[in-house]
Amino acid sequence: MKESDFIYFSMLRSALWNETECVPKDVDWKQILETARRQTTMGLVCHAGLQCEAGKSLPEKNKGFLRQQLLSLAMTHQRINAMVARIVTVLRDNGIESVLMKGQGMAANYPVAELRQCGDIDLFVGKQKYDAACALVNEMAGETEATKGYGTELNYHVVVGGVTVEIHRLTSLFYCREMNAIYEPYSDQGMSVGGNSMMISGVNVWLPADTFNALFVFHHAYHHFITGGIGMRQLCDWTLLLHAKSETIRHDELSEMLCRLQLMDAWQVFGCIAVDWLGLPKDEMPFYDGKCAKRAKRAVEIILKEGNFGTEWSMAKTHRNQTGWKRRLTTFLSIQVRQWRLLWVFPRIALRQYREKMLGGIKKNIV
Repeated sequence: MKESDFIYFSMLRSALWNETECVPKDVDWKQILETARRQTTMGLVCHAGLQCEAGKSLPEKNKGFLRQQLLSLAMTHQRINAMVARIVTVLRDNGIESVLMKGQGMAANYPVAELRQCGDIDLFVGKQKYDAACALVNEMAGETEATKGYGTELNYHVVVGGVTVEIHRLTSLFYCREMNAIYEPYSDQGMSVGGNSMMISGVNVWLPADTFNALFVFHHAYHHFITGGIGMRQLCDWTLLLHAKSETIRHDELSEMLCRLQLMDAWQVFGCIAVDWLGLPKDEMPFYDGKCAKRAKRAVEIILKEGNFGTEWSMAKTHRNQTGWKRRLTTFLSIQVRQWRLLWVFPRIALRQYREKMLGGIKKNIV
């Protein structure tokens, strides 16, 4: 890892905990901001940059750039909040209650909500009201955007007023039917309406139960990590959720879910990232195990290399610009490289995925 990477994490911790950490005056701002962009943590780094002594000595033009990034984020939050309130109201007026997943619910745990970079709007409605909810959101999107919407086994995607909205019938999918059967009752209970809520643009919006949310936000990040890549923003979300809800997360229930879903090992690896790299107090990290620190460092190196959802990995960029046998060769090589990286973090998962991907690729090409 480069020196700028350690400075980047120092600035992340500074913004996450609203503290001032020492930043060298000769910091490579261009490199730090590029890392922040790749990791979708620009707001946190810009805020820390304006607060530290090294940032205060920047030319006014450079400080203006940092302020502009923060202003842009604040405006995006206003737009997203208004859309969340609008969609929740339309669904509610038609007898459909929804639960907000991640997104603005996570932003509420930040020292300043607007420091979190916004993404999509994810609303869980369950299986029974799913089709009706999708139809209502399509009406809101209008004919042009609705025709571009698409569904998966998990959710339905559509753009409403320039904002990507995902209506969920399920919260997550696991790698096998048996794990899904274990997970779904936890999800149904954790996403039931009537527990947590928050006000967004004057509208009461339901949130997941705290203990289940700790599992869900973790599993969402972990799933993307092992399948394609994540940005540090997702782990910042999880870290601040554990901090904000440290008194209400039930460790006995959480332990049961993690063990039955075979996720405790991965949880403890990510737990070392939350504590050792992002500054979460150890007593707020359930089941912290410092023995996982070495694997956590390797996971951090992968995250920094690949960027959010793996979009910054050079091999992924090459793949997007290729066709035919070159594309297939790059796919094959990328599988080898990525699974080798994962092998040093989660060996059992890496070997299972390697077998599944290789068999799937062979079957696809034969057929």
